[in-house]
Amino acid sequence: MAIETEVKIELDRKAKVDEIYQAIERPNWEIQRNYIFSFGNNLLRLRQENDKAYLTAKGVNNGTEFNSREEVECVIPVEFFMGFASLVSSKRPPLYYEKSRASARFMDCQVCLDNFFGIRYLEIEGREENIRRVISRFELEDFPIEKRSYLELLMSRND
Repeated sequence: MAIETEVKIELDRKAKVDEIYQAIERPNWEIQRNYIFSFGNNLLRLRQENDKAYLTAKGVNNGTEFNSREEVECVIPVEFFMGFASLVSSKRPPLYYEKSRASARFMDCQVCLDNFFGIRYLEIEGREENIRRVISRFELEDFPIEKRSYLELLMSRND
């Protein structure tokens, strides 16, 4: 399994969102549909965006400053995702959420602007030194780092 290292930063200023969006060359906003199955601290996610679907297994977060955990992901047929969505809609469904995302490669990282229930986040995935370079480039040192996953954020909304 590969190790995924990322940081999620809450962007509370529209000007900062606009600055980053321009710098990453204004990628299209895509809707991501996510089904989450939780197994203790591990999770399994089925995600669909546009004409692609993915199955992702994520391990326990072992990061201190940034999130870091084992992850394995594979592309699955969209038909599988749609069939699964149809099956679970009439049963007791797993956790489900949608978010919009604009994503691009930038400074040797995957940089994603996310809109999750009206809150904007910047996710930066890559090697720690490259993540730090992106944070410095956008002067985000004083912005709050969100350590919780989207699943945990979703669950806290339902409390």
